[in-house]
Parts: sequence; structure tokens; C-alpha cells
Amino acid sequence: TLFIIGTVSAVLCAFTPQAISVSIELFVALRFVSGFITAPLFPVIGTIIEDWAAMDEKDMFIAILSAHIEIAPLFTLPIGSLIAEK
Repeated sequence: TLFIIGTVSAVLCAFTPQAISVSIELFVALRFVSGFITAPLFPVIGTIIEDWAAMDEKDMFIAILSAHIEIAPLFTLPIGSLIAEK
């Protein structure tokens, strides 16, 4: 589940530069869909942490499992801008 949601979100994020060059409405719609798709990740992260992490390791699990939110755009936005240039 996490992999599929992350992959779909990454693909949508990669097309963000191209969407903004087409229209602002498409850009807003793309960002809305991306947010809608990633919203279920947060309860899933909590469930994974509750089931798998030891009590003294839960803060590290939260940091690792939520790091994709900050790290993914570092990769997908440059790739998306390369796609948009073509």
C-alpha cells in the first residue's frame, strides 16, 4: 500500500511543472489529487508504528516513515522539470 501510494504521488509530482505550464487549474487539480492520495498514509504510518516499533524506537520510526514527504520532491521536481522541457 505504501509503495503504490508513494509511486502514484511521485508520478503526479513529476508532472507538476508540465501541469503549471498548461494551466493553473490543471496544476491545482493535480496538487489536490496528490494530496488526496497521500492523505491515507498518515493513519497507515501510525498503525505500522504501533504494531512494529518498540516503545523506545517509535520516534525514529515516525521520522523514517514520514521522511518521504520532504525527500520525494527533491527527486521528482527536477525530473518533472526535465520532462516539461522536452
